[in-house]
Amino acid sequence: MTQASFAVPTEPLSKDEAQQWQTWARGISPGQLQWLSGYLTGIQHSSAQLLELIRDLPALAPAEAAVTDKPKVTVLFGSKTGNGKQIAGQLQAQLADAGFEVALQDMNRYKPADLEKEQTAILIVSTHGEGDPPPSAEDLHAFLHSRKAPQLPNLRFAVLALGDRSYASFCQTGKEFDQRLEALGGKRLAARIDADVDYQDAADSWIADILNILQQNISQKTNLPQPALHVRAAARNGKTAESFNRKRPYQAEVLDKVLLNGRGSAKKTYHAELSLGDSGLTYQPGDTLGIYADNDPALVSALTADLGLNAEKQVTAAGKDYPLNEWLTGHAELTTVSGVFLQNYRKLASDKGFASIADGLSQILDAKDRTSAFTYGKDVWDVFRAFPIPVTEQELTGMLLPVQPRLYSIASALSAYPGEVHVTVGKVTYAHNDRLRTGLVSGFIADQLQAGGKARVFIDQNESFRLPESGDLPVIMVGPGTGVAPFRAFLQERQETGARGKNWLFFGDQHFSTDFLYQLEWQRFLKDGVLTRLNTAFSRDTRQKVYVQHRMQEHAATLYEWLEEGARFYVCGDAKRMAKDVKQTLIGIIAEQAGVENEKAAEYVKELIRDGRYMEDVY
Repeated sequence: MTQASFAVPTEPLSKDEAQQWQTWARGISPGQLQWLSGYLTGIQHSSAQLLELIRDLPALAPAEAAVTDKPKVTVLFGSKTGNGKQIAGQLQAQLADAGFEVALQDMNRYKPADLEKEQTAILIVSTHGEGDPPPSAEDLHAFLHSRKAPQLPNLRFAVLALGDRSYASFCQTGKEFDQRLEALGGKRLAARIDADVDYQDAADSWIADILNILQQNISQKTNLPQPALHVRAAARNGKTAESFNRKRPYQAEVLDKVLLNGRGSAKKTYHAELSLGDSGLTYQPGDTLGIYADNDPALVSALTADLGLNAEKQVTAAGKDYPLNEWLTGHAELTTVSGVFLQNYRKLASDKGFASIADGLSQILDAKDRTSAFTYGKDVWDVFRAFPIPVTEQELTGMLLPVQPRLYSIASALSAYPGEVHVTVGKVTYAHNDRLRTGLVSGFIADQLQAGGKARVFIDQNESFRLPESGDLPVIMVGPGTGVAPFRAFLQERQETGARGKNWLFFGDQHFSTDFLYQLEWQRFLKDGVLTRLNTAFSRDTRQKVYVQHRMQEHAATLYEWLEEGARFYVCGDAKRMAKDVKQTLIGIIAEQAGVENEKAAEYVKELIRDGRYMEDVY
């Protein structure tokens, strides 16, 4: 704001005008009042009458006094995809508007021992994999659960847990943080909120509660009225609430679908290209595409027939009426079994008097490892077959969770393919209990979706998996199998923007002849000078299996040189084994090349993570 843009009164104010000024001043935050006071002082030569008004504002002095009494608030986030960071930023902005001193920190850059010094700490943390903390929260989580953890009798805390109800360990990390902080003597500022993948409404409500509680505490201490809080809803993916998003997916037309594997391959990997049309959706390399899929019609038919249900009977779900068949096909989660679904089923069994079945489900639910073991590889039909009870069409609908989208790394750069988004999808097929199963979205794309068809999609931003801002920095990419998808986007972007930094890709799969995904494109990138180095590992072509981490070890000296030059290191793909093996291999390479112990090398990698130079997109 400049002096020219502020309308300064040049004549004495009338009674009504003065009242309007005072009403307006009381309605803004203490932080805004502080800023305004300094600003108006700076233009005092323009209006003595205005300064007289400032002195007469009864709300200003108490507001400034209240600010000095407000405690410092530390907001910590542990996030894999950036959702937690976005919420933390939203909370920080609103706390600052309310006049609080706020420190916002990523958990991976926070010194765990500092928690003992905090008065008020707000934690926002997601759950990674099967109940594990995300990489950025690992150190703080481990510290709090170790013997080194101090007692925290002076700490007030609150936890927002982010998770996915389709997993048995829903919001497990947030629950563990919440329980451990209480066990160490901390006092809850507010009850923990467990937010599902559609988290924004829950986050907005939680932020409003936190702000109101903090303001009420200040009011009780100072006996001063506090300004009304105006909660701001964060923009969804940088767009307005009317744009296409998780709640309102876009119907994208399939432009093309290509099988990437050669004849004789044990795999079916598809490259699918979808049109974004006039949706207005945009994305960056590193983002993911959320896809909603229809359930396999054969599974829907088998389930309703086995339960003796009328597929055409009307049921009510989420306030709408559907024929049962339509609801099960397009809206119900059938291919995965969650702890929430088992809890719903246990309650129905108990209500219907099937005590033995309810007890059996309780035994499964009472231990995390038993829940994971039971649900692994099963769909909801398996549960009904294992624990049969009669259900009505509406009871079935009430037990099932809404279908959740699956997220796929985007395999294209918008700069190279305007108006399009590409994905690389491997069809998941496995046998279980004498039935052949397929993954929900991978089966939908492989078996049901053809060019000209449509899929419900949205863009999910991944701020934690981004190319460096400087195009001069080297980039190392490790992406076996479909994990190579985002690196196709990275190289397209680097080519389109004329980035001069070196690029190194490690790719692996089963066979060179049938599973070298995007082979011609990598060769073209090499020819054009965009791809500096390409190392491949085809595990089934040699007597002894060779993986990407073995190729890393073979080029250890050069890889370490690139890291010392400031290279960014990216990993995409399997989280359970590959990503862990790659990280351990990198630690070994650093120890060997730098001549240090493994502990020092592990700290080197942690520092890469803290600095945003080691990034994972794993699943």
